Amino acid sequence: MYCHKCGKQNSDAAKFCAGCGTELATKLGTINSKEKSISPKIVVLTILSIVVLAAILSNPSEDAHKSAVAKLLKQSAYGNVLETASTSGNEYEIAGSALGYSLGASFLDKIIDMGVTRTNYILFSTTEFNYQGESRTVGYGVFGRVTISDRIRKGMQK
Repeated sequence: MYCHKCGKQNSDAAKFCAGCGTELATKLGTINSKEKSISPKIVVLTILSIVVLAAILSNPSEDAHKSAVAKLLKQSAYGNVLETASTSGNEYEIAGSALGYSLGASFLDKIIDMGVTRTNYILFSTTEFNYQGESRTVGYGVFGRVTISDRIRKGMQK
């Protein structure tokens, strides 16, 4: 084996050059050295950093919060229309209920647009409903998903 620094020929088993003392390359072409292991602390910090970065980058937008509230309210209203249609034999009542749903959906869009906001806390966000100067937290968003409080869902079912 030849030294990569001075060119002197050395035995294949030599770890250092007999001429200049430089560490010799192994058969795999790497310099003999102590293997470095990755510290468990570094692994944990790396994983934690990735999770935090993912939370920051996927924090739901205000539109996502508004859409979640709108979906819940419209599902509830549509359920009432379906209930009326299934229990009523009167076609005028069914038509009136469907028309009410259409008008109500448009009205809900306006209320949601004006009353629902998002408060951003970098890693997560909250859905706020503002009415007559009062603000209530009705949901939260994290990792790209918005979840509306079960209290709101249960109140809608009453």
